[in-house]
Amino acid sequence: MMFSPLLSLLLSYAFTFTCVIAASPDRSEQQPITYGDLLEDSSCHQTCIALQQTLLETYYGSIPPYFTSTYYSFQQASVIPACVIRPQTSSEVSSAMKIIGKSECHFAIKSGGHNMNEGFSNVEGGITIDLARMKDIEISEDEAIVKVGAGCRWGEIYEVVEQRGLMVVGGRDSTVGVGGFLLGGGISFLSQRYGWGSDNVRNFEIVLSNGTIANANAHDNPDLYWALRGGGNNFGIVTRFDLQTYPQGPAWGGQNFYLFSDISTQRNTLSILPRPFLPLSLHSLTIPLTNFLLKTACLLSYCTTTSTFLNAIQDLVTNQTSDTSSQFYGSIGYLAQYDLFAGLTCLTNSNGVANPSALEEVRKLGAYSTNRNASMGELSKELTSMDVWGDRIIWATMTLYPHPELSQKILDLFLELIENIKHVPGCLPSFVLQPLVPSVHSDGSQSPNGLSGNNKMLIVFNKNIWWSTQASDSYTPLMQQSSHELITKLTLFAKKLGILHKYIYPNYADASQDIFAGYGEENLSRLRKVQEAYDPEGTWRRLQSGGFKI
Repeated sequence: MMFSPLLSLLLSYAFTFTCVIAASPDRSEQQPITYGDLLEDSSCHQTCIALQQTLLETYYGSIPPYFTSTYYSFQQASVIPACVIRPQTSSEVSSAMKIIGKSECHFAIKSGGHNMNEGFSNVEGGITIDLARMKDIEISEDEAIVKVGAGCRWGEIYEVVEQRGLMVVGGRDSTVGVGGFLLGGGISFLSQRYGWGSDNVRNFEIVLSNGTIANANAHDNPDLYWALRGGGNNFGIVTRFDLQTYPQGPAWGGQNFYLFSDISTQRNTLSILPRPFLPLSLHSLTIPLTNFLLKTACLLSYCTTTSTFLNAIQDLVTNQTSDTSSQFYGSIGYLAQYDLFAGLTCLTNSNGVANPSALEEVRKLGAYSTNRNASMGELSKELTSMDVWGDRIIWATMTLYPHPELSQKILDLFLELIENIKHVPGCLPSFVLQPLVPSVHSDGSQSPNGLSGNNKMLIVFNKNIWWSTQASDSYTPLMQQSSHELITKLTLFAKKLGILHKYIYPNYADASQDIFAGYGEENLSRLRKVQEAYDPEGTWRRLQSGGFKI
């Protein structure tokens, strides 16, 4: 119908966040760096000079072309290292570590740069090891394994393996890097069938702190192999991942967008007053237009209620275990500029079954949909097209058991959060609910994540807040505090009902969250012993700046 393109445009604003992308400088040329006098006498100065003399691509006094724009968050992109090295082989990484390990200069490791936490893959005044040039992709002769360099992004891998009718258990966003995704566990379109992404790594090639190049697999260094499947970047620099492949034909899936007709009722229940219009302001023009489009969309059956939407998601979470080929997640977001709430579900069936019965509860809701038969790579590119790089971002996560009161509590806390932060320029908060079915972690003994033995359905809750790079830094404490308050209140609520699980998914976690506490003391102790065995000098503990520490 004629209204569909207009609705698509409106929903695209809600979920692609294009209205909050600030203009960014042209980073196609090397950007000069100015250092203070202290660096001349520092260990980092001497180390950068030594690296410059050893590695061809060492940038000291400048930033590599496009380097800054390859970070997902403004917080990471704003960090200025003393020097950047871009090795192409594991031997070059080894040479670099032999130099860095003898210094007192902090370093960070970057695979894809998708982690939003400041300093996790970039380091202020230190050495950033950018693995972006390590992009080799090699399929074994029997097509059972694909060897991928640590600088690859998932979309690059999918393009290669799909030509052979194959797929790997990788990221759902094509721009995510392989390194952080796999070392943090990794939830995939295929996880319900084949487990975590890390469960499907058959071998890690890793450079240890002394420069030794080692392999970790079921036969060689099995203790390190266990630790790397969820233990993060605490043991060395993984330079290659050997991944199990699976036959894969066309899949089915897409994005489904929903508008809500009951936001006023939900706000009234919480005694939240309507947003006042400001005369001759942007809001005075855009919000009435948004309200008109919303009413029109509801008349054309594109609307539902938040309660219906969240109840459908909860029903799917509770009843989804029978069909491991069908996966989904659901989200609600708020676009402050338009005072617009919208819902989204991402539906997939890896067997290519259109409109699978396992997803019926959300399919029957009024939605604008992109569902179709497509390759896994195409579905991952669609998610990428809805993503935004370069804004200020805060994420946080927790894991919960399903409960009838849970989704409404999350919505209430989300509405309260919005009232605190909606005045911040470019504000766009959202939350995501996705199931973690027993089939994902039933073989949890292979991983240190602490989920071994859990045979119950879980929900991974993820709260995200974006805001403009042009907003004042003075807003950052408010955003951090508001995010923390939501997680704290939801934690107290979950503890009261007995539905809080200790697991915290590393790839969604805020830097302030203690992910390893959720792994359990026994696994944490074992991880520390592995680290001591492979890094006896404590280089990773002393010098690596980012990531979650054990």
